[in-house]
Amino acid sequence: MKKQKQSHFENLKSGRLTMLSHVGHGKWLCKCVCGVVKTVRRRNLSIFGGNTQSCGCLHREQFTHGVSATKAYQVLRNMILRCTDKHDLAYENYGGRGIYVCARWSVQKEGPLNFIEDMGQPPPGKTIDRIDNDGPYSKKNCRWVSRKVQQRNIRNNSRVVWKGRQRLLIELCEERDLSPQSVRCRLKAGWGVEEALTVPMTKKKPHRKKNET
Repeated sequence: MKKQKQSHFENLKSGRLTMLSHVGHGKWLCKCVCGVVKTVRRRNLSIFGGNTQSCGCLHREQFTHGVSATKAYQVLRNMILRCTDKHDLAYENYGGRGIYVCARWSVQKEGPLNFIEDMGQPPPGKTIDRIDNDGPYSKKNCRWVSRKVQQRNIRNNSRVVWKGRQRLLIELCEERDLSPQSVRCRLKAGWGVEEALTVPMTKKKPHRKKNET
């Protein structure tokens, strides 16, 4: 089995670290976003299953700003990871689409304090939501909402034209006490929007006769 060329790992990012060059014996020279350059064993980097994500500044920040135990800090930390860490399970839908965390919230030391100053702690049952789904995480574009509201804002949510206006399909279904899944099945089967939303669920769409045009 051939060994991977060490050059394949150059410029690979692991948390706040960027792998610069192999220095031998499984060690890499890495540069942190804070500017510090240090040697780290490859196996210790987070993208290879280790726990090292920074030069140590991340750990220091957790004790500098004094808010690492708060829910808001965990929200911010997860937010930054899914926007910057290519090995995060959610990266494809965030950082991979160009979504980023604004500089005010991602800056070292002051970032968590700025985030809490702008957004406060998350109210019970609320989660962070971007108003513009293609926009960044920033004070102007973020709000705390229930998971139900957030689900309506996901980018793959179905929209249909109803009475001349674009509406969320799930909202139209809720207004009529209809099953969204059943209505989607009707639309997929070729039903018109009005038929799908107005024909009672116990009835089937009438078949067209062969000689009908």
